[in-house]
Amino acid sequence: MTTILTNVRAERLGARRRRTAAAAAAGVALLAAGCGSSGTSETPEQDDGPATLVVWTDTVRKAGFESYQEAHPEVRLDIQEVGNPDDMAAKLQLANRAGEGWPDIMWAGIPELAAALSAEPYDFAADLSDHIPSDVIDNFAPGSMEPCTDGDRIICLRNDIAPSVLWYDQDLMAEFGYEIPTTWQEFEQLGLQIAQEHPGYSVGSAAGPGDLVYFWPSRCPVTQIVDDHTIRTDLGAPTCTRVAEMLDRLIAAGSMSPLNATDPEFVREYGKPGKLVMAYGPIWYGLNVFKDLYGAPEGRFAVAAPLQWEEDGQVWNGNVGGGTYIVSRHSSHLEAAADLVEWMATGPYQEQAETVTFPAYQPHQAGWIQRNTRLFSAAGGDVAAVLDEAVATIWPDYGLVRIPGIGYGTTVAPALGTGRTILETLPEWQQTITQEAQAAGWDVEQGE
Repeated sequence: MTTILTNVRAERLGARRRRTAAAAAAGVALLAAGCGSSGTSETPEQDDGPATLVVWTDTVRKAGFESYQEAHPEVRLDIQEVGNPDDMAAKLQLANRAGEGWPDIMWAGIPELAAALSAEPYDFAADLSDHIPSDVIDNFAPGSMEPCTDGDRIICLRNDIAPSVLWYDQDLMAEFGYEIPTTWQEFEQLGLQIAQEHPGYSVGSAAGPGDLVYFWPSRCPVTQIVDDHTIRTDLGAPTCTRVAEMLDRLIAAGSMSPLNATDPEFVREYGKPGKLVMAYGPIWYGLNVFKDLYGAPEGRFAVAAPLQWEEDGQVWNGNVGGGTYIVSRHSSHLEAAADLVEWMATGPYQEQAETVTFPAYQPHQAGWIQRNTRLFSAAGGDVAAVLDEAVATIWPDYGLVRIPGIGYGTTVAPALGTGRTILETLPEWQQTITQEAQAAGWDVEQGE
């Protein structure tokens, strides 16, 4: 296996679009150098007969595709679980070499991946602009369709967005008499206070995804994309060290766990006993973690607005998820495939109780909030206002570069289990990022 970068032309993309395309392409593993595309970009002849569509999806979205099949018996779906992006990329390259075997529809759990798959060597994504009405596109949350837009082309539909919020246990906050923090400094102060006054209680996990939950809202340049070929990493920057120092102090005090919030030990120690006072994390924590994993009573947790570093003068936030649906340009049933992805992204699937992620399609957001207010409420009583702020404040310059082995979870989080501090692991993390990025073909600018 080798990693090949997709160089998306500047004239096709604006500056930020170039960064996201390059970021997505950077981490996709291919079978071998020189195993190019199918060599043709013409739209195949369309079949007017009954449609049979091959779908590559993850486990979570599988139920939605199955629901579509039940509602549309005239369309036959061959639903295949292929959740790993690198596996999908390898399978696409095999199809390109064979000239057959492409899916009609692919779920991409990384929003930026569509840009890479629309260009060489994949040349996979179809243009949906003639198949999805413009008023439908206009109803997506601001910015959410950016990874799916290439000039005038629509190369995917966004399923969800996953901004972070401050979660807190309403009962414990009331019992302990604490105020909801609005800044990271107040968050730390309250965490240290809890460690003194209520030992054995937690303010969350430092293990991860720490880069997305803590370092992204601080505007830490973990992997900033300079251009199609260059990334910048500077983990010694003050916006990085302040995060590490805060987390290290909370870990040392005993109120921040070095374990992941989904680790069995964390669940036994804090989740199941109801000893998690607050935690900063994505909106999907409500159902996936607090209810399903911890068994928290409905309404026990609430959300508050993203936190601000006092010296920044404004709030910045992170995003922990959000996938897309991509239609293959090789499909001989483009209209049927477009109808299916529109149904998944904007239709009845987004109204199903099993749809755990926050819709990118705005008309379904109110319904999602209404369904989930039985699980959690919001400070001030307005969940929609909290989520609006969480989405609007996502820092746009964080580069989601998918290169195996560079993440916080592979370098920093394991070190926490050995008693090391986050601050002392930052140089090693930067070195790992640099080495792996260079091996993947990037030029790397490093901070001091």
